[in-house]
Amino acid sequence: MVGSSREHAAWALADYGFKVVIAGSFGDIHYNNELNNGMLPIVQPREVREKLAQLKPTDQVTVDLEQQKIISPVEEFTFEIDSKWKHKLLNSLDDIGITLQYEELIAAYEKQRPAYWQD
Repeated sequence: MVGSSREHAAWALADYGFKVVIAGSFGDIHYNNELNNGMLPIVQPREVREKLAQLKPTDQVTVDLEQQKIISPVEEFTFEIDSKWKHKLLNSLDDIGITLQYEELIAAYEKQRPAYWQD
C-alpha cells in the first residue's frame, strides 16, 4: 500500500512535479489527498507494474485520462477512476470550482428562499 494520511505526502509529490502515481494499492486518505492535489493515483496489478518497470528510462509512457489508458511502447493498460474524479481532473477543478459550476442555480435558489436573518 502506498501513501500517508498526512496531506504533506501528497503535497511533496505534487511539488516535485508528479502528475501520476502507479501502485498496487493506496491508503484511502492518501488516494483522496493525491486526487485533491491534482494528481492521478492509478492502481495496477503486479504484472503491469513489473512490465512498466522493465521499460528503458528513455521510453515514453503516456497516461490518457480521457481514455483511461496507460500507453507504453510495448503495451497498453486500462485503469479505473470514478467519473466524478475524472471530471474534476480533466477540467482542473477543485471543490470550489465544482460549486461555482452551479453558481446560477445557487443564486436562483437563494433568491427564492427568504433570508430570515435579514430585514
